[in-house]
Amino acid sequence: MPFTPPPTPARLWLLPHPRRGRGEPAARPLLCEALACSDEQLPLHRSLQGRPLLGPPYERFDTGWSHSGEALLLALGESIQLGVDLEQVRPRPRARELARRFFHADEVRWLEAGAADAMESSFLRLWCAKEALLKAHGQGLSFGLDKLVFAEQQNTMKLVACDAALGAPDDWTVHEWTPLDGYRAALAWRPLTAGAGAV
Repeated sequence: MPFTPPPTPARLWLLPHPRRGRGEPAARPLLCEALACSDEQLPLHRSLQGRPLLGPPYERFDTGWSHSGEALLLALGESIQLGVDLEQVRPRPRARELARRFFHADEVRWLEAGAADAMESSFLRLWCAKEALLKAHGQGLSFGLDKLVFAEQQNTMKLVACDAALGAPDDWTVHEWTPLDGYRAALAWRPLTAGAGAV
């Protein structure tokens, strides 16, 4: 599935993917090719929270993937801690309700100050950024969507405040883009030296 990857320190793949299919079977062959190892040699395992991790001799690499609709986005980076999220664009009539329930109050104010017809797309941008960063951190959504605060700066989502467990906001970079018509994506990363390393 051709697409122009954004300028990031991670290698990215966008693949066709069956709805509700597991991502790991599609990710493994590409990781093996990129790391020049066989499937049997790929030390891919999961943290207790389900985050994919690479063991020795590839512990300086980090990987993650996300699938939605009929597409899968895979990321692989070296000397960074990363997380990726892919979401199919679809009607989200409960966007305002979900934002008020789970997002930080500053983000809710930003969403509600925008044009009514932009609510769902703005909600999706925030959701992708939050999920990508929380996947990178290793805890996922259970950590709490309100414990990290994004603001739109120069047409991109910028982490401006977060729980101390996530480190400093300036450690993190988030890149958001449209990888394919009808989809939104976000990649979050920080240098491994900025925090405690991949969980």
